[in-house]
Amino acid sequence: MDIKVFGHEFFYDITSMSMLFFPGEKVNFVNRSSNETHIISRLENKNNALKSITKIRFNGKWYLSQKTAGLDCDKKNLVKQTFYKACSKATGITSQWGILTGIRPMSVYERHRKAKDDLKSIMKTEYFLSDEKVSLLSDISAIQHNIINADAADVSVYVSIPFCPGKCSYCSFISVSAVNADALLQKYIEYLCKEIYSKSELIRRYGLNVKSLYIGGGTPGILNENQISTLMRILDSCFDLGAVEEVSFELGRPETITQKKLELLKAFNVDRICINVQTTNDDILSQINRNHTSDDYFNAVETAEKYGFKSINTDLIAGLPHETVDSFCRSVDDVINTGVNNITVHTLAIKRASALRDCRDNYNPKNFDVVKMLDYAYNKIRAENYVPYYIYRQKNCISNGENIGFCKPDSICKYNVYMMEDVHSVIACGSGASSKIIKNGRVSRVINVKYPIEYVKEYDKIVKNTETINRMLKADFCDE
Repeated sequence: MDIKVFGHEFFYDITSMSMLFFPGEKVNFVNRSSNETHIISRLENKNNALKSITKIRFNGKWYLSQKTAGLDCDKKNLVKQTFYKACSKATGITSQWGILTGIRPMSVYERHRKAKDDLKSIMKTEYFLSDEKVSLLSDISAIQHNIINADAADVSVYVSIPFCPGKCSYCSFISVSAVNADALLQKYIEYLCKEIYSKSELIRRYGLNVKSLYIGGGTPGILNENQISTLMRILDSCFDLGAVEEVSFELGRPETITQKKLELLKAFNVDRICINVQTTNDDILSQINRNHTSDDYFNAVETAEKYGFKSINTDLIAGLPHETVDSFCRSVDDVINTGVNNITVHTLAIKRASALRDCRDNYNPKNFDVVKMLDYAYNKIRAENYVPYYIYRQKNCISNGENIGFCKPDSICKYNVYMMEDVHSVIACGSGASSKIIKNGRVSRVINVKYPIEYVKEYDKIVKNTETINRMLKADFCDE
């Protein structure tokens, strides 16, 4: 597929949107007449007005969309609007998310809410969202308003455990199989504790207030009981977990969970745990390389519920290979019946680094089975008195879907909102972890090395990152 651009620089935006209509296609920003699909996107300034024109040749026919707006308009949106309409005319494909292709649709919604715009009108006419998605964003916004109250000194802390029992076929996360990696894992925990202490020194130095702490993966449940005890002790000594508003531990796969691990987490004031099943269809679990059964999941949840955690979350994924609508709907019912009070519904995203990357059919934006899966999940979960509280989107999601966290009232995961909506800074520890220093709406990132082996062997890079964060915080919180 060829895309030619004139008069603007929104290459990335329209390339991302092109995947909605031509999934899996390679984009060339040159003219190759041999290619069947050829798109021209042009932005012109004429007579004190901007005109966006998109022309597309598809299956031997040309399609056109054009629109004129004032010089003060949002140029990017103007270009995306005609691009979307021309591609939709050519392919017959529409999207409930319209021209929104970014990871954070709430940020767009909130920007217009704060500007006191007519939200329903502008989301439909300027972004082409469906009524259902506008209503969804409205519901999530109402929930988030109750917890977003950031002080300049507020931060959250993230701790990365990038190890798993094995790699799922859909996963592109930088993680290490814990099989035959005991020595690396133990060394990683030692260096991780050093970084946690160093970062906590910065938090104390500048009088920051830790609102939430999240231990994520990977599969943190892969840690043995001694390693969990070591990690939680350093976290408690550095941050006083009893005083932190919310502490989450993403155990992950159910086969890693033991009563002793649950006892330890409860003793260290962990509020929220995650036990993730993805599907309760045992055949699908085997096919995606997960080493547990649905019974392992049910037993793990039943055991965890005895310890009185404030929240237990379970992840589900719509669109796993070979899963039928009926099978996914049974998974939704099964998870609801366990009584967990947090359910996160993901849409399968085809990642370049995953084993599913070559499954071309999975890119199909007209995958109506996945649409039916999501519709059932949302309706059923809402009917059981869960509310949607956060959302994010990814590239190459089947059916152009999204990921939504649902919770029972009073069991919201605050870290998810703080992190996704850039409410305040996040200090991150561990390999692959990304710290975000936020000041006056600007986000500056400091990213650690990706791989655990790098983290251990090149720890001097982590020391330099800590020094960089120190300089950022000093500029923000000192009057020197």
